Amino acid sequence: MGLLISSHASAGPVSALDSKCSFCATSPAVLRRVRPAALRRLVRDFCGLLLCLVDFATNHVNFVANETIRRVCRAISVALACVQPDNRRVAAWFGYCFDGIMDTPTTQPSRPVPRETHFDRLGGETDVNRLVDAFYRHMDTRADAQRIRAMHHPDLSSTKAVLVLYLCEWLGADKRYSAQHGQPRLRTRHAAFAIGTAERDAWLACMRAAFDETGVDPALRDELMQAFFKIADRMRNTQTCPPFNSVQPEDL
Repeated sequence: MGLLISSHASAGPVSALDSKCSFCATSPAVLRRVRPAALRRLVRDFCGLLLCLVDFATNHVNFVANETIRRVCRAISVALACVQPDNRRVAAWFGYCFDGIMDTPTTQPSRPVPRETHFDRLGGETDVNRLVDAFYRHMDTRADAQRIRAMHHPDLSSTKAVLVLYLCEWLGADKRYSAQHGQPRLRTRHAAFAIGTAERDAWLACMRAAFDETGVDPALRDELMQAFFKIADRMRNTQTCPPFNSVQPEDL
């Protein structure tokens, strides 16, 4: 859309300036029409900027960031144009077609960009199921995981289902675990079991092996392993309790 400059009645039509043309008008007929409008814009923009800053400082009126940025940019463009060389200062100030001068600021609120969750990055519930299956498969076969495996029932079907729900919620999906089982309270739920450094490390080793088996992106794997370490480390306790107690699925 161009900036149309009207002509005197005795003169013919004056060419329009395209809003993105970067053209500096030198025609006197054009300048006669552009000059008053440019001055009004300059005064209005600086006054508008001042009002916006006052409103922001006093918090009496909503501060419209987009409008203020637009006015600042346009006012600076006018100020910078007047120092152009080659004896074109007056023409540049009053006849320059400023970039974006015809842009209409939107009044629609900007939509937040959806944040990609760890659940999405992992691949969704299907991949969480694959991860849990691999995790317990390694727990079944690793020698260093025999103690933590003995804390579970021989049949892991229910335990797997609960862990899938927990991991999905923990990774950013729907809160189905909390809806069915309440708050996780992991330390409280694991307080009946003797969990030390060896048990913590065995659990983490199984999870790390499951990540590698299922082909999880190394950067995501390392990020999640750091978080898992914090959780597993908090499970350590000093209670003296009979070893190999079985964990009920609802206790996870």
